[in-house]
Amino acid sequence: MDENEVIVKNLRETRYCNGLSCPRCGGIAVKRNGTYRPKNSPGKRQRYLCNDCHKTFGELAFSPLAGTHYPGKWTEYFGCMVQNMSLRKSAKLLDISLSTAFIWRHKILTALQQSPLPALTGGVEQGKSEIQPSEEDSKSAKGIKARNDGDEAPKQGVNRQQCLKQWTRQFHGVSRKYFDHYLFWFLFVDFKHSIPLNDLKLAFMRESFKTPVKLKACQFRPCLNVTG
Repeated sequence: MDENEVIVKNLRETRYCNGLSCPRCGGIAVKRNGTYRPKNSPGKRQRYLCNDCHKTFGELAFSPLAGTHYPGKWTEYFGCMVQNMSLRKSAKLLDISLSTAFIWRHKILTALQQSPLPALTGGVEQGKSEIQPSEEDSKSAKGIKARNDGDEAPKQGVNRQQCLKQWTRQFHGVSRKYFDHYLFWFLFVDFKHSIPLNDLKLAFMRESFKTPVKLKACQFRPCLNVTG
């Protein structure tokens, strides 16, 4: 089975495990409606028609892979993400542009946010901590005095805050606009840190496929100097 089929198989098993349904309205009255051939894909894919909303959709609709020109590279890209690989390293490894690597990352993380994280148990404390801002945010905040609330953090939460700080340093700063994306990424990997790498990649892939979400590349416009 080639990479194209692997990615579609995982999406199908995750999203349609209880039967095929429309990703727009959730209707189950769907029927086959011809086929289409995605760019750079060796085979044709089935298109469907929803009898409730009267819209057509393909198997990759409303997923991070919708509209992609390189479906066969996404499995390896998920592997790059679970290894916390930088955008430049990922782009070089997969032979894609830096802006494409950036857009793929945030399409995946936006989809990941739609899935609920495991509920917290036991005592829960909160504190304040500072994360290194991106170069773009640093310029916009020039002249603004930063507060240091590190001493206010509960002692039991310091270790987790330090882990988050250390984890984000590898991205050379995190933009305020996308900070929640990176937080979900960190929490997902942290919750599942004990499982083997290949299983983590599969879990990461399937979790981002679970909930239909409409994603467009124009939602994620990287700045000219992408560093993460």
